[in-house]
Amino acid sequence: MEARGGGGGVSGIIRDLLDDFEGVLRVTTSPLPRRSRSSPRIPSRTSWRLRAGPIVVAAACALLVWVTQRVFVQSPRGQRWDEGWRVDVQETAGRVWEARAHDFSVVSLPLGLFACLVLALVALSHHRVDLFIRGTVLVAGANAITQILKHVVIERPDYVDEYGPSVGYGPNALPSGHVTLVASVVLAALTVLPRAAAPLIVLIGAAWVALVAVATVVSGWHRPSDIAAALLVCAGSATLIASVRTTTNAAPPRK
Repeated sequence: MEARGGGGGVSGIIRDLLDDFEGVLRVTTSPLPRRSRSSPRIPSRTSWRLRAGPIVVAAACALLVWVTQRVFVQSPRGQRWDEGWRVDVQETAGRVWEARAHDFSVVSLPLGLFACLVLALVALSHHRVDLFIRGTVLVAGANAITQILKHVVIERPDYVDEYGPSVGYGPNALPSGHVTLVASVVLAALTVLPRAAAPLIVLIGAAWVALVAVATVVSGWHRPSDIAAALLVCAGSATLIASVRTTTNAAPPRK
């Protein structure tokens, strides 16, 4: 087996890992032969196939979302743990950071939608309708799944036990819509933008997702389990879309 990252040490290994992660999301399309303007148009054929590996990962993410809501939403002890962690984060941040976190959480939604528009324009300007479709399905699908889970599928019971009323009051907030939007946009950027930009996207995207996640907890909008479920929804959606591979080749001439 040929060794990888032989010339860059730790930086080479990190670069190889980023290339592998970005390569999972990116569609692979075989180039068609170039033709001059005077030559006849070469017909092309696009084939679709599914890869089992990403489908298994997506199923594992779905299972972990179910486990998360069973532990932290459907049980009194889990609710108490989750709420205790949220209170600890708020107390650590303090009132000043709580107000700033609230403002940052509000701004993150229009910023994420603007990033979606930019990515769509980039894909279409390069005539990559395939990448536009993948990015659109990724963002729209992940956010639709989150909203359906939050408002239709999952209900947050308010338990009363020997310790008194639990902390399960209020509507269900799992998964977090804020984190789902931001994380899905970052994954869509890895799909649409050039490979050379992947390290920068991972760096900025990870910081953005982390800030939004902490901000929603500090502002009291979400609990830690809501953040974890949102990240799992985005990861599952991305790998499910990556399981569909398209290959475009020149069609054989008709006999």
